[in-house]
Amino acid sequence: MKSTQGTNNPGLRRKAEQMLVKKPKTQPTETESEKFKLLHELEVHQIELELQNEELSRAKTVAQEAADKYTELYDFAPFAYFTLSSSGRILEMNLPGSQLLGKERSKVINTPFDFYISEDTRIVFFDFLEKAFKSHVKESCELTIITGDKKSLFIQVNGIAIGNASQCLINIIDVTERKQAEKALIESQRLGAIGEMTSSIAHDFNNSLQVICGNLELALLTDNLSESVTRYLKTIQVTARDATKRVKILRRFGDIKTDRRNFSLTDLNILINEVIAQMRPIWKDEAERKGLSVILKTKLHDIPRIVCDQGDLRTVLYNVFINSIEAMPNGGELLVETGRRTHEVFITISDNGIGMSEEIKTRIFQPFFSTKGLDIGRGLGMSGVFTIVKEHGGNVFVKSTVQGKGTVIEITFPVSDEETAESKQDFAKPANTGKQLSILWVDDEENIRKMAAEMVKILGHTIDTAGSGKEALKYLGQKKYNLVITDLGMNEMNGWQLADTIRNKYGKSMKIAVISGWGDQITEADLSSHGIDYKIDKPFTLVQLKNTLEVVQGGKT
Repeated sequence: MKSTQGTNNPGLRRKAEQMLVKKPKTQPTETESEKFKLLHELEVHQIELELQNEELSRAKTVAQEAADKYTELYDFAPFAYFTLSSSGRILEMNLPGSQLLGKERSKVINTPFDFYISEDTRIVFFDFLEKAFKSHVKESCELTIITGDKKSLFIQVNGIAIGNASQCLINIIDVTERKQAEKALIESQRLGAIGEMTSSIAHDFNNSLQVICGNLELALLTDNLSESVTRYLKTIQVTARDATKRVKILRRFGDIKTDRRNFSLTDLNILINEVIAQMRPIWKDEAERKGLSVILKTKLHDIPRIVCDQGDLRTVLYNVFINSIEAMPNGGELLVETGRRTHEVFITISDNGIGMSEEIKTRIFQPFFSTKGLDIGRGLGMSGVFTIVKEHGGNVFVKSTVQGKGTVIEITFPVSDEETAESKQDFAKPANTGKQLSILWVDDEENIRKMAAEMVKILGHTIDTAGSGKEALKYLGQKKYNLVITDLGMNEMNGWQLADTIRNKYGKSMKIAVISGWGDQITEADLSSHGIDYKIDKPFTLVQLKNTLEVVQGGKT
């Protein structure tokens, strides 16, 4: 009789034989020999099956542990993973994928992935999917997705076809912060470029306005002017002065430095309450007259004082509050909140008005950009806000905006440990001593030289004019002057270079004043480093020039 082999595994057979030998047995009779052999085979087969079952059980345990580990790694991976069909339907996804979309996994499986992609990037997704299935290599793209709570996220998608190219495994990285940082950098560079351009424009405008304003003042000093001519000239003068204010805003938009002479330690919460009280006729009385209700609330937390120019900050608050109120044409609620982070204090101004489009959001701080039309605003208010806040070392930005729901503007300022903020320069004006000054005026604009000569003579002083730095040095070699007044922006030798040359050659015996349309961009440190005693901003008036010359007469700087 042939032996019955239970398995094809020799190892198990030998092990079963060894275990059977150890079992107690009775000696079979000769007639029972065949039965014994068969029984032996059955017993060996039973032991083999038991051993095999143990190995299978161990293998199952190991496989289950591996599966559990894989599931754990898959579900708790740092990135979102999805398995997509060739049509873009979601077949599988891990836990981060569910969290990214803001939806339960069971509600997402078997839905098209493009349901969660913004309309403007869906074509990019389908192009990516087609390439992935055709190329069989890793493909990448960037998309915008809309989450369950309606937030927009920028994502980077990497994918490759698997399973005989029937499925595509993709992983997703949230790059929203990086995109926002890139956008902020581009915005900063763009505003910087606009600032440089507006500063140059402002400088050129100031030169023209100086000629206009100076000659108007001289014309008004003429004897026997008729009443109508005087009225016309004064009207032009008022308009020109208004233009200088607009140019000043342009000039400051491009400014990156401020001399801090009017800065003081200020309680921001008190300042906010004062501005709100001053604006009450606008946000309450005027609104109620129109039958509207504007509710203005505050949440002013305990914050440290900041060093600032209070007048400038009132302008900032006024402009932002006005913008928010005007963004609620049917009335609404305005919330002003303050708080502190580690190294800064912040103000958030939240309205529930009409919100902004993406285009308006990116252009809101540009000069001359306005959504109000020419009859309401010149579009300089928010650019002025941007400039002033930057001068104070702070930041202003649109924190959030949703069309139809409202906007949140945030302004931040650095925390200051200063207990006092003192003026760096004494601007007291001494009485006129009657001493006649000998003045050398340097400017490459002929009209300004002529106007300056008449002004100085009217004020009772003598004057020579030079059209360049080199010409000025020739005058200085021939005659002694009490004061040199020089423009900064000149060809060949600018005002800084001329001042340096005068100081090196004549020491401190001669007073130097600079006159420029660059205004607040010139700080006390700039003046000191070039040995300059006085600064005159264009466009200046006859009275301002008189005051400066009286300071020189008094021997003070």
